[in-house]
Amino acid sequence: MSTTLVAGDDERTFLHTTRVSLFGLPIYSTRESIVIAEDGRGFSMTGSQRQTLGKDETYEAEGEVLEDSMGATYRLKFFGGDLVQRTRIVPEGLSLSQESPWTRGSVVLERV
Repeated sequence: MSTTLVAGDDERTFLHTTRVSLFGLPIYSTRESIVIAEDGRGFSMTGSQRQTLGKDETYEAEGEVLEDSMGATYRLKFFGGDLVQRTRIVPEGLSLSQESPWTRGSVVLERV
C-alpha cells in the first residue's frame, strides 16, 4: 500500500492518492481532493476509487481533524455503504482503522 498527500494551489487544498498492490499489480486505487474548512478542523473530499478491472466510482466525504491535529475522522460512502475511517499519528507511523456494516480493520502505515 502506498499513499501520497501533496499541497494544492492554496493552503487549504490537498491532493491525496492511495494505491494497493498485490504482487506488483494494482488492485485498488483512489484519487481525491481534500479542502480544509476555514475553521481548520472540518474538511470535505471529492474523489474517485477503482478496483482491479473496474471503472472509476466517484464519491464525496466529510470529516474533521482531531483537536490536537494528530489525526482525523472521515465519513464516506464505500461501494454503496457507510464507512468511518479514523487516523492517528503514532510513533510507528500512521494508525488507520476503518469500519463499515460488513468490515472492520486496522493497520499501522510506516513512513518510507
